[in-house]
Amino acid sequence: MENQETYPVLGGKAYVFRRDRSNYWYAATYLGGHNYRHSTKEDQLNNAIQFAEDWYISLRGKASVGLLQPPQGPDEQEPQEMTFREVADQFMKEYSVITEG
Repeated sequence: MENQETYPVLGGKAYVFRRDRSNYWYAATYLGGHNYRHSTKEDQLNNAIQFAEDWYISLRGKASVGLLQPPQGPDEQEPQEMTFREVADQFMKEYSVITEG
C-alpha cells in the first residue's frame, strides 16, 4: 500500500494528497454521496491548495444548480459537461413538441 501526504482544505471539506511515486498533488472531496478526485497538476503544496479550493467551490456551484454529475468510473473523476452535439441532438428531439403548442 502506498503512503500518502494529505492536507485538509477549506476546513476539511476537501483535501490535497500526493502519492509516493507522483510529483503532483491531487484534490479530493466527498460531495453529494460521491467521491471526486482531480489532479491539480501542481508540484508545490501552496499552489495545489489554492487549486483545490477553487475546484471545490466550482463543484459546489455545479451541485447547487443541479449540474453536478457523479463520476462515471476510475478514469473519469471530473464531472463532464454535455457537448454541443449532445445538446443539439436533444433540442432536435424536443423541438417539434415545443412548437406544436
